[in-house]
Amino acid sequence: MTRLLDILEDYLLYRGYQYCRIDGNTGGEERDASIETINQPGSQKFIFLLSTRAGGLGINLATADVVILYDSDWNPQVDLQAQDRAHRIGQKKEVQVFRFCTEFAIEEKVIERAYKKLALDALVIQQGRLAEHKTVNKDELLQMVRFGAEMVFSSKDSTITDEDIDRIIAKGEEATAELDVKMKKFTEDAIKFKMDDTVDLLRGQNSIILV
Repeated sequence: MTRLLDILEDYLLYRGYQYCRIDGNTGGEERDASIETINQPGSQKFIFLLSTRAGGLGINLATADVVILYDSDWNPQVDLQAQDRAHRIGQKKEVQVFRFCTEFAIEEKVIERAYKKLALDALVIQQGRLAEHKTVNKDELLQMVRFGAEMVFSSKDSTITDEDIDRIIAKGEEATAELDVKMKKFTEDAIKFKMDDTVDLLRGQNSIILV
């Protein structure tokens, strides 16, 4: 949502960081100028705020080497397109991708659904089979919203330190490795037509930051 970009923009202004931004309301000329500015050698603007659906075609950010997904999309292809904006012709650096995910919140369920759909899409393409993509009904959506609500409401205010951040990142890397194994198992079962809706596919192959 662009509302999240507004919050990040306020933070960058507070810190005095120079940045560029593109969303659905950005005009063509301003869009091209922002891309050209960020890609200039020695540019002081080192942060580019993008909404995931803001025109992936033509956005070349080959000078960027870190992609941070703050707000995951229901459609995993949209997130992949967002990552591809840094994986362009001319990229000379290793690109790192981080995905922020609030633990015990609806975000976990959104990512779970997205990566399950991504795995099924891959199987359809690779195996030439048709798969029925199950949509989310009203009851399932309500359960997702309620997921982890008790823990959220019972949590107390706390101050996050650098050590806490290091532990969060380490925890995310461990969880990602564990769920990569589950993703492989799900793919094997899907090939054998033994797909189980209870399989937990949460984070895919990108690093997950649980906050």
